[in-house]
Amino acid sequence: GSEVTVNESRVDADSEVAATVLWDLLVSRPAIANISHKVMPTCGQHLAFIDGRPYSVWYLIEVPSCGFVGAIYLTHDDEIGLGILEPWQHQGHGAEALRKLIALHPRPRYLAHVAPANLPGQSFWLKQGFKSLMVTYELSQ
Repeated sequence: GSEVTVNESRVDADSEVAATVLWDLLVSRPAIANISHKVMPTCGQHLAFIDGRPYSVWYLIEVPSCGFVGAIYLTHDDEIGLGILEPWQHQGHGAEALRKLIALHPRPRYLAHVAPANLPGQSFWLKQGFKSLMVTYELSQ
């Protein structure tokens, strides 16, 4: 509920806490949820990615009674990425973080990309009022 904070925990490349939480999210993500990578990056690649500040805004999600439970970001193209660590999923933290991100960064529209096999992810975004927009196909050679 309202105890979720996103605005006080902006991701900082020099933050060991941020690097650890984001690494934990990355390694615990099920393969069905991956879109951007097919091979797990090394820890060094992960730190370089964070250091590159790839998103418009990027926050850790903190719940006082639990600690850091995940992260949420907004790209320069108004795409939202959201990850909640497994022990804290299905408790409303993601939905609350999403509401707070939208309140902090109003845009005419937002997008969320979800892998085709990630049915829980698709269900989450639909429950938040997002509509299915397209299906994208890739041919890798």
